[in-house]
Amino acid sequence: MLEKEYFIFYASAVTAIVGTVGYHMLMKKIPENVNPLISILGIYVAIVILSSLMLPFFIGSGTLLTSLKQMSWIQVGIAGCILMMEVGFLLMYRSGWNLSTGNIVTGVAINIALGFIGVVFLKEGLSALNIAGILLCITGVALIGYRGTESTTGQAVTNDAAIVEAATVSVRK
Repeated sequence: MLEKEYFIFYASAVTAIVGTVGYHMLMKKIPENVNPLISILGIYVAIVILSSLMLPFFIGSGTLLTSLKQMSWIQVGIAGCILMMEVGFLLMYRSGWNLSTGNIVTGVAINIALGFIGVVFLKEGLSALNIAGILLCITGVALIGYRGTESTTGQAVTNDAAIVEAATVSVRK
């Protein structure tokens, strides 16, 4: 039984990673002339169909009706959060964020926020190594978000004004 638990532990992470990578690759490819909310509606119609097909594999003990009765306001709250996430990423990519940096910047910010929530509200602990990792992430985001100015020769200009401008651009995003 322990072997099955390890499989599910790692397979669930791999599934989330593959799904997230595919999500961002495909989200970036949605044509700009498609209404963002219509696009998201189409995505969720497809999710309803796919979820319905998978349902027989995920019903544990009880019936579908029993499972539906267990739902609460939490599902509505999650739906609102997912809608904000979907619209946010779609508009980020449409406004010029790169696939290679947009998700990294938001991912680090999300993870820092969740770390804070975990420590403050859920009383989870952070080790010194965890804190060092968080500081490295913040440094990484600052480096990724940095946009220096280009000189006429194509060389990056790294003067004080360019550094201040990069910090301002990073904060605005």
